Amino acid sequence: MNSYILSFTKKFAYFFEHIEISNIIYLHDEDDNERLDHVIFLEKNDGDVIGIYLRGMNPLISANRIYDLDDFNLFANYDELIECKENKLVLNTMNYWAFIYRITMDLLPYLYYFHTMRLM
Repeated sequence: MNSYILSFTKKFAYFFEHIEISNIIYLHDEDDNERLDHVIFLEKNDGDVIGIYLRGMNPLISANRIYDLDDFNLFANYDELIECKENKLVLNTMNYWAFIYRITMDLLPYLYYFHTMRLM
């Protein structure tokens, strides 16, 4: 297994092993109500969140809500952000490797896109 995939799976293992995800939270810019397509927060059943920032080949992950601690430095570019919940996702990660496979397959096209755009 190459070092990138190993690093990626270790990072996801730390945050996603044996949890239940109840909601997806998207961020919208308050000025133009445009959704930030590179940031997503997954809300766990206990109310805590896991934020994922997709820029480049190595996504950043945070356990903080955007107004608690801006780990992704989003307020450098946006004055106000609005959290929009979608109560459509209920996911149990007890079958951890199936979850890792699913999330990796969902994220890889985005990671590839951002990587190729950076090279241009």
